Amino acid sequence: MTRAGRFLARTCRFACDEAGSVLVLWIMSLVAVLGFVALIFDMGRVQVTHGELQTFADSVALAAAGELDGRADSITRATAAAAEVADTNVYGGDGTLQGATDYTLSFLTGLPKADTETNLAGYTLTAPYDAGEQASAAMVRVQVQRSDFFDLN
Repeated sequence: MTRAGRFLARTCRFACDEAGSVLVLWIMSLVAVLGFVALIFDMGRVQVTHGELQTFADSVALAAAGELDGRADSITRATAAAAEVADTNVYGGDGTLQGATDYTLSFLTGLPKADTETNLAGYTLTAPYDAGEQASAAMVRVQVQRSDFFDLN
């Protein structure tokens, strides 16, 4: 048998041989399972981060709302209380959410009568606040500033 014939015979035998095919399927399945496990961990981390963000917003809102008592300096005190909570507590594990630059406070005199009404312009107070507006503030809305993961500024 010539050299080319032996090579052709080995190639045909290799192509027809089924030994080791289970190993290939097992490795492909393992890669798929590990991919799903990684996806589950990522989605879990997203949910935990969302919870921390909500906790941050709730803490700031509760601190600010606790100072809205109808006095002439209530918005000033509410802003200071929100800043104190945001500065003294660390959210996001590594201090990602910490400080007054991470949120915006809006003060409202009330809410619309219907839940379907989304325009709050008639109820929102605008800065600078005079003593009468500060006394009329009844609610606070906290909006947390969006920060990208890779944003290092």
